[in-house]
Amino acid sequence: MKPGIGAWGGIPLIKNGFSFIGFVSKTPNWFPVSSIENAKIKLKETLGKYKEILTYGHSQGGYASIKYASLLNAKTVLAFCPQFSINPNSMQGEDQRFSQYYREDNDHSEISAADILPETEVFLFYDPLDRLDKLNAHYIKKEISTAKSIKAFGTGHQTVRVIASTEAVKKIINLALSPENHHIQKLFKSLQKSWHDRKIFLARSFSNQSIRKTQALIESQPHPINTEPLPDIIRNLWTIGGYRCLSKNIEKLSTARDPHSIHILSAALIADSKQAEALTYLTQCLIHEPHYREDIAKIIEPILGEAFNISPTQEIDDKKIIYAEGWHAPEEWGRWGSSQKSRLYLNLKNTASSTVNLKIPFELLDPTRQKITARYYTNTWHEARVEESMIKLICTSEKAILDIEVSELISPLSIGANNDSRMLGIKIFNNGIKYY
Repeated sequence: MKPGIGAWGGIPLIKNGFSFIGFVSKTPNWFPVSSIENAKIKLKETLGKYKEILTYGHSQGGYASIKYASLLNAKTVLAFCPQFSINPNSMQGEDQRFSQYYREDNDHSEISAADILPETEVFLFYDPLDRLDKLNAHYIKKEISTAKSIKAFGTGHQTVRVIASTEAVKKIINLALSPENHHIQKLFKSLQKSWHDRKIFLARSFSNQSIRKTQALIESQPHPINTEPLPDIIRNLWTIGGYRCLSKNIEKLSTARDPHSIHILSAALIADSKQAEALTYLTQCLIHEPHYREDIAKIIEPILGEAFNISPTQEIDDKKIIYAEGWHAPEEWGRWGSSQKSRLYLNLKNTASSTVNLKIPFELLDPTRQKITARYYTNTWHEARVEESMIKLICTSEKAILDIEVSELISPLSIGANNDSRMLGIKIFNNGIKYY
């Protein structure tokens, strides 16, 4: 327990002239009953001075604001993204986000109608697009049928941020305590529209289902984005195949400097055939985040490829296929393309004839969506023939360059094949060159 300023919302509440007592947990303990009961004893005289008491809180604080409403004699509750319970067996075990904090001795019981006074008004603020917060609200309303849902689309588990200003706090609390509190949804919607992070949080909600909507929201931002949802937006877009959106908006997204975001953004540039831009971006990351040097070096290596700086006139070793730009890390059988445009060097110096017909088998993750075109260089550029799962070319020199372009990259995860979230183009085998 702290005297106001140490708790969330303390400063705007005091500025607005509200009397305020803050309960602050030192750890995520979901406010054990014994702690609140002890606090109530110490606060008995103070609480007795007030006819109107309102409790509020976010997440674990939202849970406590409902759970102890009766104990604290609260007539109004503002609960932002509250949990129904953190018991891992509650709600058929569907919400395990906070189950590691559950302790039987802390009496983390489910919320029930007995937790509030008969006249208490409970307002549940949550994002209907957040499945688990919506689920918790559903179970709370099953127990407290009079609880009113205040829907905050696109805010995720950060609904309370919409009122993170002195004026917004004043408006919400004054309305909640008034006879006109049935207009809270309308007021909250108005505050949400003027919230400066609204579009970015909304982008996070759409980023796991709609590339087009997410891209429009990102592109509406006039400056680089530097808010909490950014890593989630990047990860979700990558998972559903939005590498072109990530590549196109690299300047606005590159403020995300955690290793996972760096890896995804550089992979998105590569997938969009922007190897040079990927190297520039990674160089900037090295400057700003030198402690990620080893992680970034691992990303740079496959970008450069086995044959970095090799030209057709230089010597190539005895390997028949040299993977140059646009390939994922090697696997036992060969490599997947990491870019829409990938390059191979072909070593034909052991062939007896001056003119050879070659065919190179390949595979695609989804041939109905992915189309292949190819061209090759032997003294000059030629178009290669692509027939079913075979690239055919006629070589008149000992060395050749083969450029392959795939219309679209796909991740196995996005089509339900497996949990591989890499964006994959063409699949080429190490011993794939065949003569005909």
